[in-house]
Amino acid sequence: MNLPALMRGESSRLRRDTLDLAGCRQSRTRPRPWPARYRAGIASIPVLTHGVLFRDKIAPMSQRAVPRFVVWLGYAGLAPFVASTVAFLIAPPRLHGFVLYSLLTYSAVILSFLGAIHWGLAMRDEGVSSRVQLGLSVVPALVGWVALALSPTMSFVVLIVAFVVLYTADTCAARFGLTPTWYPRLRLPLTVVVVLSLIMSAILV
Repeated sequence: MNLPALMRGESSRLRRDTLDLAGCRQSRTRPRPWPARYRAGIASIPVLTHGVLFRDKIAPMSQRAVPRFVVWLGYAGLAPFVASTVAFLIAPPRLHGFVLYSLLTYSAVILSFLGAIHWGLAMRDEGVSSRVQLGLSVVPALVGWVALALSPTMSFVVLIVAFVVLYTADTCAARFGLTPTWYPRLRLPLTVVVVLSLIMSAILV
């Protein structure tokens, strides 16, 4: 038996085992980077999502055409108004109280949401107009809160007037460049449906 050769072999094997253990330890502390093809795919995910939803960029303020995805979301928000009006027609009277509460609460929420849009738009700038827009953006939420504290008849009156006034304010804001040019074109049909739903519900309640 060649003892020196055997010792050299054992030494080589131990060295390889030591390197393997060091490599495993290093791999646990420092994970290997993703392959280039995976990194490129992951990096493109936000771009793909953004492009699918918003056609590669958010619509500019000067764009006149209403983005299709925004139209879908806007009309989806009308579902509770229409459903509540239909419920007053077909639901038994014992459920009218629940429908009334749901409709008034949702109307106040939407009124707050429409005001919050101006809050978000005003945060783009720090001028005087943006400060005025920030201040006015909280008014719809306060009006909705007051409406919920009134009687059902007065709640309907306050909410209907608030939606009409807010649409007028949105139209004026678009003329001054404070909202996208297409925003009043989106708001008009939505406001008409909301106001008609509230009027019909106030009659049927």
